Amino acid sequence: MKIDKTNKVSFKAKLQLHPVDIAYKKQLQQGLKDTFNLSCKIDDLKSVAGPVELQTLLNKFQPKHYVVGDDYRVNYHIHSKASDGGMSSKEFLERAIDYADFVFKKGKKSDDLPPFSAALTDHNSYNGTKEVLSEIVQNPEKAENFKFVAGCEFMLDGFKKPYSAFEAVGLGFNPFDKALNDKIQKKYNDVSFVADIKRAQGTLFWAHPLLQMDKINPEFFGFLKKVGVEGVEGHYQYNRFHWENIDEMIDKVHVLAKKFNMLESGGQDNHRHTIFLDHPNKPNM
Repeated sequence: MKIDKTNKVSFKAKLQLHPVDIAYKKQLQQGLKDTFNLSCKIDDLKSVAGPVELQTLLNKFQPKHYVVGDDYRVNYHIHSKASDGGMSSKEFLERAIDYADFVFKKGKKSDDLPPFSAALTDHNSYNGTKEVLSEIVQNPEKAENFKFVAGCEFMLDGFKKPYSAFEAVGLGFNPFDKALNDKIQKKYNDVSFVADIKRAQGTLFWAHPLLQMDKINPEFFGFLKKVGVEGVEGHYQYNRFHWENIDEMIDKVHVLAKKFNMLESGGQDNHRHTIFLDHPNKPNM
């Protein structure tokens, strides 16, 4: 199918970098230089969302965009071999780019959203995210239809006992930040670690809330806001679960997120060798 070059240029022309995003990408430049001995320009990171651009995207994405099918456009919860996933970071990037190009060619880009945006969110590890960034800057034009978000699923502890632990997906942070790399634990970090994530430009989202239904209440949401967790995975896909009250509980998450003025993100929580869950409407690629 012929690609609409005019639409392609128009989309890119609308993207104006916020000063915060410019500063963020300069940090990534330095991290890539120090870690991989790669020199790059700011423009080579155009397919990487900065913290401000990420929040703009989150406000634009609709619930349907998180669901595999005709409107699938975003997945901010994916794992690679850097933790417990089935894909290498390179395979993740190849699949994400292929799908982004597929969506672009199908003409679903006229809504001023990237054709596809995704984050690699390995458990307490930024290694896969760093590798994806290194791949992008070595061939930036290849990823022009894809929008990558630096991510990690942090394992945190600090709520009241006996169920004090929870997980939060961090998005849009600098994975080369020295404090994050020095303090990350193999298991659970104390919630004081949230301050380091935020200082590195990260935004945190309580992960898969329905897997801890006992915490879907005002007390826990208030605790999240107090420690600096600014969002919740209200659009997490529970395709593997068949609970009778699932819709009711999802609605409760949305209500509490609105009450506490929290951002909502989501994704498929992929662990297999794919950026899709097994789904009958998965594109035939």
